[in-house]
Amino acid sequence: MSKQAGTNRSIIADLLEDVIVPDLVRDNIGLDISTNFSHFEFQQSDIVRFSNLLVANKLDVALSRVEEILSAGCSPSRLILDLLSGCARLLGEKWCSDEALFADVTIGLAGLHSVLRQIERDLSRELAAAHPVSAKSVLLTSIPGDMHVFGVSVLAAFFRSSGWQVKAELDPSVKSLIKDVERTSFDLIGISVSCSHKTETCKSLISSLRKSSVNSGVRVMVGGKPFIENSDLVEFVGADATAIDAVDALKTATATCSASRSDSEHETV
Repeated sequence: MSKQAGTNRSIIADLLEDVIVPDLVRDNIGLDISTNFSHFEFQQSDIVRFSNLLVANKLDVALSRVEEILSAGCSPSRLILDLLSGCARLLGEKWCSDEALFADVTIGLAGLHSVLRQIERDLSRELAAAHPVSAKSVLLTSIPGDMHVFGVSVLAAFFRSSGWQVKAELDPSVKSLIKDVERTSFDLIGISVSCSHKTETCKSLISSLRKSSVNSGVRVMVGGKPFIENSDLVEFVGADATAIDAVDALKTATATCSASRSDSEHETV
């Protein structure tokens, strides 16, 4: 394998591993879908089995398994953040170790998107009970040129299910993002960054979006591995906050936007 090919594989593996926000420090609640539905704990064997279904393009079987899991009492949010994130990491590891072809990874990720779409209604019911209906709006995007598409889709599902008005850019350009903020007064902009070498690009993008936004008080959140590893980067890129997963992003976004509105009210008094 050439040095360039090895570098490309490493980069792609990093992107795949981060397509869903990185792991939290989990509690002991989960789901073993193969043996014991009562403990709600996903085992590695469950993740492997589910990933194989997706790669084999057996989406109907995968969706049936999802229905079993939800019927057994697993929350949609846990299924997304634990099982689907585990599948994404596994695909990345297999790609990096030459155990999976790019076509397999592509089919697997497409399956993850399909599962996410199918359970979003269940997610909405779950989050409606935990979050008040929001009238806020958010623009969610990855850095232009990034492959962090599924992570943005997951965030969009969580925000939309909590009542936010969501605009998700899955194949953005700087020009299209600037047009978005020029046309719509978003309360919040959320940017996903998968690699640390893209923080300079993120800093420039945030500066441009703030200058172009019709909402002069727009708040900006960033997420991804670089900010988990180094929280100082949040201030460096010019963002207001960060979060470690979609649930945390919802809480932080609500608090950040509420603080923004409170500040604006004080300024007008």
